[in-house]
Amino acid sequence: MLNKSQRAKEHLAAAIRSIMRERMWNQADFARAAGVGQDVVSTYLTMRSMASLNNLRKIAKNIGEPVDRFLLPDGGAFAEAATTPARIEPSRDIAGVRFAMDADRPGYATIEIAASVPVEIGLKIMALVNEATNPKA
Repeated sequence: MLNKSQRAKEHLAAAIRSIMRERMWNQADFARAAGVGQDVVSTYLTMRSMASLNNLRKIAKNIGEPVDRFLLPDGGAFAEAATTPARIEPSRDIAGVRFAMDADRPGYATIEIAASVPVEIGLKIMALVNEATNPKA
């Protein structure tokens, strides 16, 4: 049986193929309309990676499709987040920060930070991460 992450990748690939068929697009056409690289479309179609929620929002907006077209019928790992406005616009990058929804744990995300910040801010971030990963018993 496939895990939720693999099912989400399969669903995304099928949705992209369906849209390409409906509009008679090839990968390059889809990539251009979606505002992503053709290599990105290829990784989604071959299920080598899952799009972040921000990327799904960007793609959906650019091609005029609802974001839930790309999600598992139950919303998958993105169910709650898909209906919540993003705090950071998908088109705006934050240098040195990577945010990805955890496909196997709904409501969780992985954050990687490789940025120079003031010590006080760094300590606040560490405290928040510690609180989230080591809940008080």
